[in-house]
Amino acid sequence: VLLVGLFSYSPPSNIFVFDLNSTKPLLLTTIILILVIIEELFFRWFILDYSLLKLPEKYAYLLNAFLFSMIHFNVVSAVNAFIQAIFLTNLRIKSKSIIWPILAHFIYNLIIAAPIIF
Repeated sequence: VLLVGLFSYSPPSNIFVFDLNSTKPLLLTTIILILVIIEELFFRWFILDYSLLKLPEKYAYLLNAFLFSMIHFNVVSAVNAFIQAIFLTNLRIKSKSIIWPILAHFIYNLIIAAPIIF
């Protein structure tokens, strides 16, 4: 009887179950970070740098902020995004680095998304 029990062992069926609730904060934080990096590289690196070559600085800021606000689909979000874009653009110009706008944008989005994440 003891030998039959030893040879009939099977591992628990839930050993490889992915528990979304325990990984949700990490998953959503990672998604936010990836999206922020993409947005900042596109707007504060590619678009801004190209705009600064073709336009006066003030117009490059405004164009960058306008384009950034247009991807935020409703009026309230667009106004908020426009103001945020001016700040992030200024941060990019003053710091001469893309890292600080990425960090500021990430922290802002994390604060906004905190009720959903946690």
